[in-house]
Amino acid sequence: MRIGHARVSTGGQRLERQPDALRAAGCRRIFAEMQSGRDTDRLELVACLDFTHPGGRYG
Repeated sequence: MRIGHARVSTGGQRLERQPDALRAAGCRRIFAEMQSGRDTDRLELVACLDFTHPGGRYG
């Protein structure tokens, strides 16, 4: 299964385009968030990594 992670960092950016592109690329599970890449507390990124690593190594 293909898994995707979409992120934008400002309100001026459009998050909707990335999940659409990921679906078009065949992703069946997509994690999306609006948060700066500098932030270390990125809940959707952690959820994505946990999803891909059974047992929640990154949670």
